[in-house]
Amino acid sequence: MGQNNKLDKNNIENFMSLTSLQQGMLFHYISDEESNMYHEQLSLTLRGGLKLELLQRAWQFVIDSNEMLRTIFRWKEIEKPIQVVLKRHEVPINYLDFTNEADKEGLIKQVKLKDLNNRIDITRETLRIYLCKIGESTHEMIISNHHILYDGWSNGIILKEVMEVYGYLYEGKEPKRINKTKFSQFIKYLDSINKEEEKKYWSNYLGGLDGKDDYFNCKEVGVHKEISYKIDDIKANKIKDFSKENKVLLSSILYGAWGVLLQKFNNSNEVLFGTTVSGRPEDISSIDKMVGLFINTIPLRVKSDEKTTLIGLINFLDKSLNERKGFENTSLIDIKEYCGLKVKEEFFNSIVTIENYPLDLNSNKESILSVEDFSIIEQTNYNMALEILTFDGIEFKFNFNTLSINESIVRKIGVYLERIIESLLINPYVTVENIELLSEDEKNEILYEFNDTKVGYPKDKTIHELFEAQVERAPNNIAVVFEDKKLTYRELNERANSLAMVLRGNG
Repeated sequence: MGQNNKLDKNNIENFMSLTSLQQGMLFHYISDEESNMYHEQLSLTLRGGLKLELLQRAWQFVIDSNEMLRTIFRWKEIEKPIQVVLKRHEVPINYLDFTNEADKEGLIKQVKLKDLNNRIDITRETLRIYLCKIGESTHEMIISNHHILYDGWSNGIILKEVMEVYGYLYEGKEPKRINKTKFSQFIKYLDSINKEEEKKYWSNYLGGLDGKDDYFNCKEVGVHKEISYKIDDIKANKIKDFSKENKVLLSSILYGAWGVLLQKFNNSNEVLFGTTVSGRPEDISSIDKMVGLFINTIPLRVKSDEKTTLIGLINFLDKSLNERKGFENTSLIDIKEYCGLKVKEEFFNSIVTIENYPLDLNSNKESILSVEDFSIIEQTNYNMALEILTFDGIEFKFNFNTLSINESIVRKIGVYLERIIESLLINPYVTVENIELLSEDEKNEILYEFNDTKVGYPKDKTIHELFEAQVERAPNNIAVVFEDKKLTYRELNERANSLAMVLRGNG
């Protein structure tokens, strides 16, 4: 990706260094010029009176008000990468009229796919906006950006401002200019953090770590797929009530459920996974109104023994989450360094993001233009990224590497998480060790059907051919277990092939 487009010095408002997270994203961007990692795409269904000219003006007003929507990046022929805030940056709306087309949905999918396959040039682009007309008063708006600019919370801020400004313009009123805290204040805050205190906290928190998450471990990059599982509203309300009555964060319950599931899957009493935090320090004025990349991903340790109860584990997690608040802006690179790990060494293979950012779909119902529905496509470099939506019930969204885990297992994981949470509602003092993921029917299926030696198999296949077929069908399923060691079908196959080569070499 070139940087041939020269900057107009008169159009430069500010230069800034990059945060650690931005540096990491830029590293991925530069090292793989074919990759679309961190390309984000938000789609919204708009209903009501829409005038293209007014929407364009509303967007430009919001871009003018938020410096990160006017920010591009430079790294060639300079000592350190920088982000450049432009005084003026225009983003045209790409308008497409599909009103008279039969396959409107198919055409919109094509627009989205083409956009995702067209890499964003962060040296000159900030946003891409598409507006697809699909009815007299119905439009699909697609907003595309690189994650290096802003996070999911910012989506809600941007959308709210666009809708409010559009409302003013539609009524012939002049919108009020919003004065916002500069992103450079956040960078100064990060620079002021006491590194010694950080090191002390994280070294102590992760000291003697004896467990990770090997279940989703897979170095091969496959196609990522997304599957959703929603807990019914009655049960979701009970979970939220339990959280309030027991004075624990809802996030502590949800993190605890994922931790217990990983313990069961890894056959370990201790696991580590990533958690995405908002990263917006209260010390910065009006930071909740700012657009930018504030989020951070940091490790969460879940440990238990044979006496640990589920409520005990959740209470401990709740305490841990409160204690780490002052250290949520530590970069993952620094945390690895504090723990003696190499930068490229993976800390964990799964991350959990609990989404409660203000993408309010109901606040504009009475206005001339309202948001009826939305969807987000996010790229991830983790084998399992669990997004938990809590603003409307509780919904699990699994974004997973298909080479890392079989789709059928992912579909069951939602059920297993619900069962763990049900265990908490039924008996908070159940020990983690005694929590069952499988129903009685599933146990019987495993005991009496899967172990039925009378089940037929193709008579024209040899044993090793049947095994190879199983490797291809479910490479990451557990094949053998001995004491605390496990091998997947892929690993067992690789070892068998290595042994065969040695035997052939020895005649």
